[in-house]
Amino acid sequence: MHGEPLESAAQVAALLRRARSIVVSSQSPLDGDSVGCEVALLELGPELAPGARWHALNESAVPALYTFLDGTDRLAVLTPDAAPPEADLLILLDCGALDRFAFLPGRFPSARILNLDHHASNTRFGDFHWVAPDHASTGEQVFEIARAAGAGLTPAAARGLYLALAFDTGRFAYSSTRPETLRYAADLVEAGARPEDLFRALWRNRTEGALRMMAFAVQHLNRGAAGRLAWFAVSAADLAAAGATPEDLEDLVNLPLTLAGVEVSLLLRELTDGRTKVSLRSDRCFDVAAFAARFGGGGHVRAAGAVVDLALQAAATALVPELDTAVRRAS
Repeated sequence: MHGEPLESAAQVAALLRRARSIVVSSQSPLDGDSVGCEVALLELGPELAPGARWHALNESAVPALYTFLDGTDRLAVLTPDAAPPEADLLILLDCGALDRFAFLPGRFPSARILNLDHHASNTRFGDFHWVAPDHASTGEQVFEIARAAGAGLTPAAARGLYLALAFDTGRFAYSSTRPETLRYAADLVEAGARPEDLFRALWRNRTEGALRMMAFAVQHLNRGAAGRLAWFAVSAADLAAAGATPEDLEDLVNLPLTLAGVEVSLLLRELTDGRTKVSLRSDRCFDVAAFAARFGGGGHVRAAGAVVDLALQAAATALVPELDTAVRRAS
């Protein structure tokens, strides 16, 4: 379903003002961009849509990593047996395809869908969509919506949006970081965001399981494409042996990119249903979103992923040779 394209934050702000009951949701697992946006939208809701009721409902709980952020207690899980609230507008955040929200739209059959995302691979689903691939994060879009609506940034909203920006730009180090990104970050700090708190909570607060998985990645690293590709696979048994959880793998796919000569990194993780989660990162010339699309995934040129209906070893057998060839051809 391809709905009405919205071309600016002002058009989104006008749409929100007409809503009476709004549900915000993001794909699972939630990440820093989606958590930060949901917190900010609930905090800014009274000014974005005066008189409207706001809810944040997701398929999974907020990862413990992000619960340092004020307002995450308002992000609820919509269980199959729960009675959903009334809603005339669903805001689906930071996701390229409607099928990642299979748990949600059927519970709100009369609600219109606003697709708010910055992934180039977005399918433009929904009744309305503002897809902005030039933006470094969905947090930038929410910031612009707030500004277009004349909403004042509370400290809680500022901290949520700062998390969104910092997470999706690798602490403002990725090539997606725009001059506007840094200007927005400065405004958010002035409004109450505290960079040191975020840095301490996300990057100086690792669990023992996360550190063990970093060691695992180094010990089980494989190379390809004349050294330009690095990849590793993590089974459920590997996680259990390290006393780790899937949350402990956050950002682990980026670790091989710190090795000299590596330009593309691949992490394969066994899921509980027997499928395999594919995470891809690229440092320079390789479009990982285009590669992920071959397997039903998507994302950004430098960061993408997919879930494939293959067991872990079968996924490695299917993907790694193709990726090796593709990276070699991209040289």
